[in-house]
Amino acid sequence: MTAKEFLVRARRIDRRIEETRERLERMRGQLGGRVANLSGIPGSRQRWSDKVDDMIDIELRLEKQIREMCQIKREVMDAIDGVDDPLGREVLELYYLDGLSWGDVASRMHYSVRNVQILHGKALPFVRVPCA
Repeated sequence: MTAKEFLVRARRIDRRIEETRERLERMRGQLGGRVANLSGIPGSRQRWSDKVDDMIDIELRLEKQIREMCQIKREVMDAIDGVDDPLGREVLELYYLDGLSWGDVASRMHYSVRNVQILHGKALPFVRVPCA
């Protein structure tokens, strides 16, 4: 995997983490609603128990996905931290970790888009991709 391929994962990860957290919250809300709906129904205890077990299993899977995505984000942060050039490191952080567009990175740094892209190109060779 190239440095750029490795770093691009971080641009998407924040959105994926947030989507997974929202999914988890929706499921928790659904579970709460089901408790209210099923609590007074005679004979529903076994069906309810199965549903709770399924929800817990799904919740654990989603929490595991979030932990895995956070680990990827930490790996990308560590790789960017290893870039010695402060300007190149800033470009990488703003673009890959903060998810800013090239125009926004340029504006934030008070450079042209072309200069920011040049800094990016110079910084990429110094990103150390961890072995899989």
